[in-house]
Amino acid sequence: MTKPLNSEMKARVIESILSILIDHYIDRRVANKIADDIKQKLKRGKYDQCAKHSSFGEALSQDVRNCSGDYHFLVYYDQEKSNELIELDKDEQYHEKYEDDWWSNLKFYNYGIQKLEYLQGNVGYINIQCFAPAPMAGDTVVSAMTFLSGSDALIIDLRECVGGDPFTVQFFESYLFDQRKRPKLMLTRYTRDEIPEQQEWTYPYVPGKRLPDIPVYVLTSARTFSGGEDMAYSLKHHGRAIIVGEQTGGGAHGVKWMGTPEGFVIVLPNSYSKNPVTQTDWEGVGVEPDVKVTGDKALSIAHTLAMESLIGMSVSQDQKHRLEWSLDRLKAENQPHIISEKQLRKYTGNYRGWAITYKDGFLHLSQNGGIGLSKMLPISETLFTGDAEYNIRFELGEDGNAKAITWLARDNDKEIVYDRDGE
Repeated sequence: MTKPLNSEMKARVIESILSILIDHYIDRRVANKIADDIKQKLKRGKYDQCAKHSSFGEALSQDVRNCSGDYHFLVYYDQEKSNELIELDKDEQYHEKYEDDWWSNLKFYNYGIQKLEYLQGNVGYINIQCFAPAPMAGDTVVSAMTFLSGSDALIIDLRECVGGDPFTVQFFESYLFDQRKRPKLMLTRYTRDEIPEQQEWTYPYVPGKRLPDIPVYVLTSARTFSGGEDMAYSLKHHGRAIIVGEQTGGGAHGVKWMGTPEGFVIVLPNSYSKNPVTQTDWEGVGVEPDVKVTGDKALSIAHTLAMESLIGMSVSQDQKHRLEWSLDRLKAENQPHIISEKQLRKYTGNYRGWAITYKDGFLHLSQNGGIGLSKMLPISETLFTGDAEYNIRFELGEDGNAKAITWLARDNDKEIVYDRDGE
């Protein structure tokens, strides 16, 4: 049963919350400042108009945030949750079981690793939506990085990543640095808990192959938060990745959940981070992208940048040819060249066993009889994507109609010409 929210109850709630805040908030000086401010507001009757538990919690949350400038604070009423948090604080075994039960749900989401893929140009792609605790996610991380170990460039998608275990962030990052050099200090975390200072270094050993030299691109959005920002910020300032996307949420402080005997829950920051390069963190400001684009365009832009970078690094003409071929297709997929229907219809016809037809604004390629139909995307006025291994260039006569098609191979510079039937 919910206890009445009278003046006496409000005073007890504030006393409990301020006691927690002074004992656990990361900055003692600011904690005392907040306590003085809230006490003065209580004395002046600021909270007299709060008739509901919810409005009282909202008012306290806003006042604490305004005084501290820290937007991680949250106060709300939930008797059951508060009792649970108090029990967790008293019983270490219960606390461990509670955490294990909560995190174990992430197995249904592959411990936060939602997608692995090889994109055109041998660009690896991994989508991470959270960092599950390392003891649970370790094998999955190793499997993911083993899958991506043949990549020539890597895209790490953190656009939906809202945080997680810093040790798992550290584990991922270790794959991107050279083990032959000294381990690298990624950040130092300061807390009010039992271990006041904790450094996070890249590991001198990780299972499988590392990727210390390939180009890395990290995708961000306004939703990227906490652990996702940790990875983006650290890789950026250590010069190991280019950040593509939007400014992130700005949540560098770790938080602690605690309950009060009166049934209120307080979420408060109890740790902060310091990057050895910048000597600060991303709290309140987020991670600034190197390439600013909207979140929905970040992947296509990063993929294009990766391909262009690999073309510049090419050591053989065959490799360069394959990459340029793939980049043409990628650009056509992202932003097809505009060609009128009238011109497209001039390309339709049969070409020695191959049929090119027009439907719904696009040309389609198939073997005669409609076998193996594939949509063709225009790369330029006469160059189109074909099947998985060939692009197709239309050879035009003086009347603007196609008289032949030339197949351009992905894996070599071989060209095959098919005349139009009747030519």
